[in-house]
Amino acid sequence: MPLFPRRNPSCHNRRRRSAGTRTLFVEKLETRRLLTAVPYGAAPSDTGEFLLGSVLVTPVFLESNGVLDTSTEDWTSPQIAETKAKIVDAMDWWVQTLANQTSVHHLEFIYDFQYADTPVETKFEPISQTSNTYELYVDEFLVQAGFATSGSSTNDILPFNDAQRRNFDTNWAFTIFVVNSQNDADGMFAAGGTFDQAFAFAGGRFMVVPSTRPTRTFTHELDHMFWGNDEYSGGGPNLYLRERGYYNTQNLNAKDNPAPGFVQQDSIMAAGTAYFNAFNNHTSAPSTLAMIGWQDTDGDGVFDVLDIPHTLDVSASYNATTGAIRVLGQAEVGRLRNLNSEGNQSDITINRIDTLQYRLDGGNWMNIDNYGTYMAVLDISMTVATGANTMEIRTISVDSGTGVLVTSSEPLSVPAGVPVVAVESGIAGNIFNDVDSDGQRDNNEIPLIGRTVQLFDNQGIPIIGQRIVEPDDFPNGTTLDESIVSGVTLSASGFLAFDDAVIANLSTTNPTGGLVFVYSGAGRLNTEWQEFRAEFVAEFDGLVGRVSVDAIASSDGEIARLEAFDGSGNTLGRFTTPAMTAGQTVTMELSDPTVQIATVRAYGRNGHDVHLDRLVWGTPSTTTTDVLGNYAFSYLPVGDYTVKTSINATITTPVSAEHLVSLSANAQVTSRDFGAVFAAPWQNPNNQQDVNADQLVTTTDLV
Repeated sequence: MPLFPRRNPSCHNRRRRSAGTRTLFVEKLETRRLLTAVPYGAAPSDTGEFLLGSVLVTPVFLESNGVLDTSTEDWTSPQIAETKAKIVDAMDWWVQTLANQTSVHHLEFIYDFQYADTPVETKFEPISQTSNTYELYVDEFLVQAGFATSGSSTNDILPFNDAQRRNFDTNWAFTIFVVNSQNDADGMFAAGGTFDQAFAFAGGRFMVVPSTRPTRTFTHELDHMFWGNDEYSGGGPNLYLRERGYYNTQNLNAKDNPAPGFVQQDSIMAAGTAYFNAFNNHTSAPSTLAMIGWQDTDGDGVFDVLDIPHTLDVSASYNATTGAIRVLGQAEVGRLRNLNSEGNQSDITINRIDTLQYRLDGGNWMNIDNYGTYMAVLDISMTVATGANTMEIRTISVDSGTGVLVTSSEPLSVPAGVPVVAVESGIAGNIFNDVDSDGQRDNNEIPLIGRTVQLFDNQGIPIIGQRIVEPDDFPNGTTLDESIVSGVTLSASGFLAFDDAVIANLSTTNPTGGLVFVYSGAGRLNTEWQEFRAEFVAEFDGLVGRVSVDAIASSDGEIARLEAFDGSGNTLGRFTTPAMTAGQTVTMELSDPTVQIATVRAYGRNGHDVHLDRLVWGTPSTTTTDVLGNYAFSYLPVGDYTVKTSINATITTPVSAEHLVSLSANAQVTSRDFGAVFAAPWQNPNNQQDVNADQLVTTTDLV
């Protein structure tokens, strides 16, 4: 059916159905849903980005009350039951079609039938109106449901859908407005409107469907909810050239594809035989499925949008004699860049850090702990089998419906007796108490905790690894040009920025107080940055691997974004805040393992205005060892470095008491260890009272 594309609670009969299961009424949520199911990175208006995971469907059956239009339609119990069944069957079509594509992912639909079992009154008889009057009864519904309207129902519906998915703990949500057409002569809207029959507004908004339409109509319109495009003649001009969906997929199966000899494939978005064949055989063309996120470029059964590895930033050790393992750090799910030219372009995933695992000498993976969160803090001490040469650790995401592995972190290999720390494009090592002064770490030799390690250049001059521009460090009204700040050029870019100067200025609207970055525009200093209107730009004198900017919300719901680019203007990464509360500060941080960041831009996203504060770039040139004695300097530029530690002890390894490192692009230089022996080697150098180094001070230490 036609699509008009446009940018931008009690539980009543909640029903779900997924592959391999029967339809049932749900009394409580799965354990997996104890934490919010809103996808990681999704804005409140991102209610339908890709068709995987859990979807809340809210059917709204409209009942005319005769106030303005003559009431010609009245819902009956059999009609309600029949229409509900068609909706469920239409959604189940997608569940079965997904099962034909992959055994890795699952799809389930949950239904809030409260507005179907008790139809919603409207002053209009929708089927007797033209299709263009949908705004009138959609607004009526939203007001009755307790949501504000602004004259744009396609946007006003999004807060309702977002609230629905949060109330029902699903990943996505959309609404179906069903117009009773039982008594209508042709089952179509009045002539003169944009649409004759069903229509939809893409991206998790809503569809409007006459009640007498068949199941396949609801099936077709569901595709639009997740950015699918029409493919039949009459579906709009230049269908073949249209692009959208998470991968911004071109509509290659459109009927007007100009390629010589083109034959349209069966598709639920086509018409005629191709449409009926697709519906009957649970199939669609590759480009049709790619628009809704179903694309598997590498053929491993995992769709691209979720085929992104975790980031594992940990320090770990394994003692082959005692079997003791220690893991410290954090893990975070990865997100694919969203290219959707008609959406918010929020980078989103429904993957979670489900489980931390280990294995010994390439054996079977064994579970350590479960998390079920998008980010997980790891702090593990446990005992496993002894005698192995190597331990590996990783985090994994498992599909909650199929139980199949979706993605994982790259395994971190930990040799027995050698603590290891993850490092990206940098230098890492360990400092230990070399009691026997042999330059080798033995199992009974403990790590040295909290010891300082510093980077120098190859001439022994301390490196200025990290730089900061903090507006509060300057007098109010200071223009932050090259004469004031070094290592970076700051500018304001956009049609509201009358010049490109960035100024440190006190803001009366900054909820946190103090100075922030401001720009000059419209004859005054402006504190609020917004995409296209005024964007904060930082261009660095040299390539860097890590950058952060603080975003501050002046009111509830503000969203900010930080983007990083290489010297050719290619996007390297971006950070988008969640919707913030007034006064909340979020540090937007980006890192690039290739250390190619040349420029960053920061701004309020999707029409939001934000304050910006405190720019930080580079890697600190000084660090301290963790509880395993490990240290790491990540995201370092290519160059020659000297690594030193300032310990009041004799350094046994390296003999020179310093490591000379020539770091190439994307290299991880590890095992730059330091052994140290103290004047009183029998003492615990981390805590002299804990003589036996068991991390406890007891009477045993007095013996």
